[in-house]
Amino acid sequence: LAKLRRRRKRSVVNSDNDNSDNNQESNDNDGDIFGDLGVCLGDIMPAIREKYPRKLIYVKIYSKRAPFVILLAKDNGTARVNLELEAALYINDSGEKVGTMLISSVIDGNIQLSANRVNVLIKIQSLKLIDKEETLGLPPDALDNLANLSKDIIAQ
Repeated sequence: LAKLRRRRKRSVVNSDNDNSDNNQESNDNDGDIFGDLGVCLGDIMPAIREKYPRKLIYVKIYSKRAPFVILLAKDNGTARVNLELEAALYINDSGEKVGTMLISSVIDGNIQLSANRVNVLIKIQSLKLIDKEETLGLPPDALDNLANLSKDIIAQ
């Protein structure tokens, strides 16, 4: 995360864009969204940290099945989206697969139109993470805590 943040800052600084106010605003917003989390995948997934020290990981996320949408009458109309995703984790330089995480989520969305404005309110009803191959070194309760932390971060 820190490398990504530095890379973004570098690209903003090296940009020839005349719109420097927007670049500064974007840079400030990145800090507000993530704050000083200081989160490393190695801290979250100790089995990967021990087996692959100082390695970069890339994640491929794809749909396990087609999402489905249910239209509800609550809150003047809500669309409930049910997603089933898989996230495959790979070592960057070797391409070796280190694990797969199942992601199951139910998200409610409410769209309100007024005059020339469109307001969209989204609430994550549930988020569940499962270590499909049990190679990430996390017990189910730690995955539940990680899912709750993710919900809180996304809600900001």
